[in-house]
Parts: sequence; structure tokens; C-alpha cells
Amino acid sequence: MTNRLSAYIIDKLRDAVTYTSVAREMNLSVNTVIRVFGVVDYGHKNLPSALSIDEFKGNTGGEKYQCIITDPVKRVVLDILPARTEVCLTKYFA
Repeated sequence: MTNRLSAYIIDKLRDAVTYTSVAREMNLSVNTVIRVFGVVDYGHKNLPSALSIDEFKGNTGGEKYQCIITDPVKRVVLDILPARTEVCLTKYFA
């Protein structure tokens, strides 16, 4: 399997699709798609010594308020979440 095909499979899996649908589209077995997905290295983010969480009024078209996570020591934005709800935060930090 070429690197280009592997990259294409990973790109397809970024959408909310099943292994089966990607396998059918690519004319591959489901096990092959799962193996390609399994070799992806997502890396691990190191948490900073301090974490700042705040809300702001955004314009994403979904929720009225978004959540911003920053490193207050280095003054760097780490991530912006689409909502400030408990469900969204729990899912992010799980």
C-alpha cells in the first residue's frame, strides 16, 4: 500500500464515517482500513504548569458562547472549544 493511499484513508476517516464505508469506497477490506488507522501517531500534548479556562461570546453559528483554554504563563492559546457546556468540557478532558 502506498503512503498516498494511507494518507487518503486517514483523510477520509477524519469525517464521521465508518471503517466499512471507507473500505467499500476504496475497495479494501475493513481490516486493512483499521490497520491503517491504527498506525497513526497522534502524539500526546504535555499540559502546562498552569491552565486557564474562560468563556467568550463567539460567532461559530452553533453555541452563543465558546470556551478558550490558555497557558497563562506562556500566554499561549492552547485550544478553543465550540461550547462551554459541561458535556463539551468533559469530552475534551476525557
